[in-house]
Amino acid sequence: MQQKSTKTISEIWSDAKIFLELRLEYYKLVALEKTAKLVADAITVTVVMVFALLAFLAGAVTLAFYFSSLFNSYTAGFGVAAIFFLLFAIVVNLTKRKYLEKWISNLAIKRYFAKHCEEDEIIL
Repeated sequence: MQQKSTKTISEIWSDAKIFLELRLEYYKLVALEKTAKLVADAITVTVVMVFALLAFLAGAVTLAFYFSSLFNSYTAGFGVAAIFFLLFAIVVNLTKRKYLEKWISNLAIKRYFAKHCEEDEIIL
């Protein structure tokens, strides 16, 4: 036969308080872990974007000098490069709603869930 344990209301209340304190500490640690992951991800993405921007700028200058050598004029070469990038910006601006924004949103959501959400997490 099983022996029944009898606890008083004050013991149950004390156990409940301890449980709630531990649960609160657990959620604080989970929030700290997720925040640390998000900050680390934001920093690394920012560093990658800065270097990608620098590479793009170097490529743009290289393209302008290439066009300059083709036309034997710095003005014409940099002008053609500027027109090329202006046309590219216009095309991106016209198609951003239909293609680009949706693709970037989906990529960001997939990246977040792949990096920051584990399958075995239990949310209570």
